[in-house]
Order: sequence, then structure tokens, then C-alpha cells
Amino acid sequence: AVRSYFAVAVLGRQYLRPAEGRNLSIDSANTIDLYVPVMSILQFIFFMGWMKVAEVLLNPLGEDDDDFECNYILDRNLEVGLNVVDNAYDKLPELERDQFWEDTIPEPLYTAESAQRPINPQIGSCVDMATEDDAYMLRPRRRTISRSSHWDGELGTDDVVPVIGVEKHKENR
Repeated sequence: AVRSYFAVAVLGRQYLRPAEGRNLSIDSANTIDLYVPVMSILQFIFFMGWMKVAEVLLNPLGEDDDDFECNYILDRNLEVGLNVVDNAYDKLPELERDQFWEDTIPEPLYTAESAQRPINPQIGSCVDMATEDDAYMLRPRRRTISRSSHWDGELGTDDVVPVIGVEKHKENR
């Protein structure tokens, strides 16, 4: 459908300009004014390229000789998984000593380059945001709310919980 639309569009966008208000003979007034519809050809090239990309995306691994044989890979992995579960469930490998045998909590190994990098904890995007107040005061939420309870807008207690100020954490960096 898309390809036939563009075949018709390339021919159909060659327009005729009638001889209204011009001194032209009838024969020259009905001739084609544009023999090469440049924009239609560009549109055709772009849409055909996008269609080829869409066709490849439908089957990303393809069916050519140089592509992966997906059915073989899936069948082989399923067969190996079932064999491990069915035939090797009580055949454990022999336990051998390694360099971490004596360590209760082993330290991870780093390359020389990664060991020199500083430890950067994940810090939120609003850490350096300036605020008016150093600390905020929070009130505890009401413990029970039911449909039959009536709230007049007043809290029953004046408990106020101070919270550590926003700027206090910067000393720990």
C-alpha cells in the first residue's frame, strides 16, 4: 500500500497550470509544468528508508546465512538447563581453597585505576539547593482516620519534631 501510494504520488504531483489570465495557447497551457517532482522523490526515498529500518526491527536477528540461528540457541539452552536440573542435581563440584578462604568478609578486588578513584556516594540533585529555613518542623500524622470521625482542622497535640537542617550534611562531604 505504501509503495503503490508513492508510485501514484510521484506521477500525480506533476501539476498543470491552466492558462487563466495568460496569453498562452490551449496546447501550451495544458502541458506539464514540473517534470521532476523533487519533493515527492525525496519523500519517497525517506519513507522507503524508514520502511526498511522498520522491516529490520521486526526481526532484529534476521534470517540470513550470517545471522544467529535463534531456534538452535534457544533449544540448546533449554536442553542444557533441563539436563542440569534432571541429571546433575546431587553432583556438586569439589570444594577447593581459594585466596578468600580465611576471610569472613572479603574485600572486592580493584584495578589500579579504579582504586585511585574517590568513593562518590550517590547524592541527590537538590543537595545544594538554597532554602530559607535551616530546619523544618514536622508534625506527626494523625494515627486513625475513619469515616465516622470528625476533624475540625485542629491537631490534638502540639508535638513538633525537629528535622536536621538542609545545610548540615555538607560538613560530611
